Amino acid sequence: MVAAPICLTFDGFRQPPALPAQYEQTTRNRLMSAVQAIHLKNHPDDSLEELYRACENLCLHYHAEALYDCLKAELTNQVAQVFQALQRDIIVPSAPTTADPGPGLMRLHTAWHSFTTQVRLIRSIFLFLDRTYVLQHPSLLSVWDLALDLFRQQWLDHTALRNAILQKLMVALAAYRDGQSPVDSLVLHSLIHMYIDLAVYPTGFEFTFLEHTRTYYTHESSQHLANLSGSTDAADRVANYLKHVERRFHEEERLALHFLHRDSTKPLMKVLYEALLIDPIQTLIANGLPPLLAGQRLDDLRRFYTLLQRVWQLNPLRTAYGQYVETTGRAIVCATDHDDTMVENLIQLKQAQDRILTQCFANDDHYVETLRNSFEHLINARPNRPAQLIAKFLDSTLRSGNKTMSDDQLEQILNHVLSLFRYLQGKDVFEAFYKRDLSRRLLYNKSASFDAEKSMLAKLKVECGAEFTHKLEGMFKDMEISRDLMADFRPARGGELQGKQRGKRPLAHGYDENPSSADASPHFSVSVLTQSYWPTYPPCDGLILPPEVADYKKQFQKYYLKKHSSRNLTWQNSLDTCVLRVPFTAGKKELSLTCYQALVLLLFQDGQERSYAQIQHETGIQDNDELIRTLQSLSGGRYRILTKNPADREVVIPASDRFSFNDGFTAPLYRLKINAIQFKETTQETETTTEKVVQDRQHQVDAAIVRLMKAHKNRTHTQLMNDLFQSLQFPISAADLKKRIDILIDRDYMERDSEDANLYRYLA
Repeated sequence: MVAAPICLTFDGFRQPPALPAQYEQTTRNRLMSAVQAIHLKNHPDDSLEELYRACENLCLHYHAEALYDCLKAELTNQVAQVFQALQRDIIVPSAPTTADPGPGLMRLHTAWHSFTTQVRLIRSIFLFLDRTYVLQHPSLLSVWDLALDLFRQQWLDHTALRNAILQKLMVALAAYRDGQSPVDSLVLHSLIHMYIDLAVYPTGFEFTFLEHTRTYYTHESSQHLANLSGSTDAADRVANYLKHVERRFHEEERLALHFLHRDSTKPLMKVLYEALLIDPIQTLIANGLPPLLAGQRLDDLRRFYTLLQRVWQLNPLRTAYGQYVETTGRAIVCATDHDDTMVENLIQLKQAQDRILTQCFANDDHYVETLRNSFEHLINARPNRPAQLIAKFLDSTLRSGNKTMSDDQLEQILNHVLSLFRYLQGKDVFEAFYKRDLSRRLLYNKSASFDAEKSMLAKLKVECGAEFTHKLEGMFKDMEISRDLMADFRPARGGELQGKQRGKRPLAHGYDENPSSADASPHFSVSVLTQSYWPTYPPCDGLILPPEVADYKKQFQKYYLKKHSSRNLTWQNSLDTCVLRVPFTAGKKELSLTCYQALVLLLFQDGQERSYAQIQHETGIQDNDELIRTLQSLSGGRYRILTKNPADREVVIPASDRFSFNDGFTAPLYRLKINAIQFKETTQETETTTEKVVQDRQHQVDAAIVRLMKAHKNRTHTQLMNDLFQSLQFPISAADLKKRIDILIDRDYMERDSEDANLYRYLA
């Protein structure tokens, strides 16, 4: 079944309603009258809703273009009136740029604020025009943008007005920086943002503002730092200036946050950095850093570092810091009159700089490296002597250590000394003197703390390796073996030795002279030293020892060689110590003596007076200097056991002086230690130790040259010298290296090339 077709019939379309005659002109006039009323700060005759509907009707009936042109003309006229009033109020009654900027800026602020308020109200009336006609024509500006564009054109055309306002703004901002308030901050904020809204901020305000800022702070910096060089209060002035700079940075950051465009903060701070820090940086560092470092002004130094870190100028500060440390340290090292306090002063300097690095310079790796390089240079500015004095300081510390300080304090001092030791280039010099002093502490039992000795040895082993401490560890091992050896020797020989040498005379090496005992039993102790571990001691052959001591030596040598038949014992009597119980008229005294002192004192058991020649003949002490020092210690020291005739001279004259036992000697103490002059460091001992180090260095240089030539076979002079400087661990001159090369050529270890004298060849 097919459905019947449907027919549709259309009537003619109705015509759109037409506007009344003259409606367009009347309505446009109403709208323009409203714009004029708003400009004059009056209320329009019609309500805003009626005005909005009127604008909408014109737009819907295709009269938007004429309406837009009419509005543009009206706004142009209003902007022109605004600038005429500003020109009249600000330019005509002109005043110097230093005059109060407040009235002029306030007048512009009022005009700008009124203009923008009026444009917002006008925009709300013509909103439909913005959303329809303007959107459909991209080349047209919105009502708001149109008003700003018209204002900007007038602003650019009025050059005199523009310059006057800009100068007033600069004066107001300078007063604001000085803490004055000629213009309200809200006014400044409004006017500066006017430049932003008008899109003239970079060229119209920012450039001039930055140049004015540079001039302002350059002048301020020069005033603060005037006549700083050579000033007695340079440290205080620089410290106050740094505080001022820090405060200025915070103030300008707040100023930028409150007034400026966000993109202006970075260039503004750059100008501040240059004017307040970068430009005067050399003056600040040269005049301020040394006294701040010398005075340990940690807060000011921390501020100095932090400020320069902000401007990426830490390198000049680091360079000056290194120069200060090196100069100060060199003055300490090179002051030969104050060698006794050199190590303490260097430790204090190092502690102070470590504290500065930690608390002020944030342990910056570059500053740590600078400090290390500076200490390396200053401590090696005087060859060998610092190494010798560091060893001497350690000897003094380890002798008295625990008597004057706690274990923790002693450990801290050892760490401080080790920090100086790291910078020594001549560590072999330190090793030689440290080994000599360690031998005395071990042999004479003068160490205050055996644990401290071990701790220092462990530190040196960690720092320099096992090879460096091998001989020192051997010295400790020898002392331990010697104690075990004597523990075994005494029981084995006790029966043979008991009861010998009774009598009233004082006995050597700690003979027991207790009146209540039936026998006087001597105590004899021997330390067996491995020759390669210990320092070299001069021979002292020919000494005439007491029979009981000589008998003990024979007994021990027989016992030792029975256990170690392949070894050879060499006796070093110059290292012996002895305790004698001596009877005086006022009572007995126990005297701690050296071997030479004991031999001399034992001669006077018969009560006879002796000359220098007799003493030398009967004791066998052939070294005149040693015998003189021994007699001086017994007759001219604090405890005068012997009487010298004549008694009016301090120095012993071998040809005429005679000596006798001082039976009337008195002292409040029972046990007395006679000062051993020969134990004190002498120039000869120092020279001998230094010469041995030089000889050892020559052997090391020879070995390094042969090793390098054997590895490379052929080497030019320059290449060989560079390799030697890199491989040797102690300072040496090129002239000394050349001498060793010539000696090895003479000994046929190497030769010069026949055609090129600058080329060396290794001879197998």
